[in-house]
Amino acid sequence: MRTFQVAAMLRGAARTKCRVCDSDDGRRALAAVEEVYRTSTGIYESFSELLADRARNRGLWVERERDPSFKRVDDASKPLEFPAEYNVRNGKIKSEGHFLGVSPFPDGSNDFLEHIAEMVRQWGEAFANATADSLPSEDPVKVAGGKLIDLNFDLVPLVQSKKKKGKKRKASLT
Repeated sequence: MRTFQVAAMLRGAARTKCRVCDSDDGRRALAAVEEVYRTSTGIYESFSELLADRARNRGLWVERERDPSFKRVDDASKPLEFPAEYNVRNGKIKSEGHFLGVSPFPDGSNDFLEHIAEMVRQWGEAFANATADSLPSEDPVKVAGGKLIDLNFDLVPLVQSKKKKGKKRKASLT
């Protein structure tokens, strides 16, 4: 959830600075990012690199699962699927099962994360230059297997309400 919120905040700040949108959330995101940007101009680059590293690690995991040695092992000894539920909005898990974490991102594949990393880099360029022409396209993304994924960052508020005391929450994995 936090990764998605940071991405949504960086997007909102860039879009507001480029005057593509004008919302209360966008203005709050712009104020927060400008404050951080004064001391560290690399906020967009750092976050983009973090997502690119995560994408690379996800890709390596997928390759490891394709290792021919796993074909010789019984099903009980094969690697488990990554226990995360994606496309979770407002804490509502859609499928049954045990998940270690949830994410509002619609997908957790390395292709998708690489695309988001590139978008963050482009938002940073747009933010630095205050030019809407530098903003990335937000058309649906095609990932491995030909699946189209809609990038709707507007479904999760940029500013979360305060957490209720004593309420446990699941870890965020993206």
